[in-house]
Amino acid sequence: MQMKPVLVFVGVAAAVFTTIDRVPPAVSAERQSQLTCMTLPLDRDKLLAQSLEAYEAECLPELEQRIKVDGTKLTNNFYRLALATIVAHYSAPYGPSDAQSWGTLIKSKTLNCANYGPLTYFLSGEEDLDFVGFDGGAVGNHQQLFHEVDGVSVMLDPTVGLIALTSFDDLLSGKEVKHVFSFFSGDPVVESFNRKVVDAVRHGRYRPSDLLYFYPNAFTNFRRSRAAPFPTPGGVSYRSRQPEPFDPGPPHGYTLN
Repeated sequence: MQMKPVLVFVGVAAAVFTTIDRVPPAVSAERQSQLTCMTLPLDRDKLLAQSLEAYEAECLPELEQRIKVDGTKLTNNFYRLALATIVAHYSAPYGPSDAQSWGTLIKSKTLNCANYGPLTYFLSGEEDLDFVGFDGGAVGNHQQLFHEVDGVSVMLDPTVGLIALTSFDDLLSGKEVKHVFSFFSGDPVVESFNRKVVDAVRHGRYRPSDLLYFYPNAFTNFRRSRAAPFPTPGGVSYRSRQPEPFDPGPPHGYTLN
């Protein structure tokens, strides 16, 4: 097996993990159910040894049946990225973690949204995933991934196993999303948050002012001012919750070792 590079988050990037508020039930996504091709909890030794290949043969045919859009051609690359998102979601329940490398992510007993995204990157091998953080809006403090796969725009949320056919621009423009596919694990810790995310995506509840950060790929070196990290509307919300005086610490970023 090819060795995985190490993807390191330092400082505020890991602070995307916050306590998720309980919310009233919201609208559920259509076709919400777990994949039947794999048994939970996942075999971590198998995943560590074989990565996504451990599930491709059995799960890609099921995904091709479960994710269909009339008039839109979805390629094998799309389905592999969807599978990586779902496997990342199933790999561990939600909770605190500082894991960042391939090996520590797979072995971590719990993960959060600052971990599920990097794990999706490692599993998929897709270097051009857009890592996007939100704060203060419909989904609170959260990270999601965006990508265009063979002409099809997709939003990926491995924290709750959600795949939506929408672009970054459309989602933040408040456009409703017709094609939303949920493969939620049933994790009780994020059950209400899952409903909150599904509702926000389907009904166009995102706003430009929710944006905390936008990093166009996993290799982007994040640089920020010590006085004002995340110079975005969401950054204002983020800083308002920090103790004063707020010292964001040294520059941080994704670093490949």
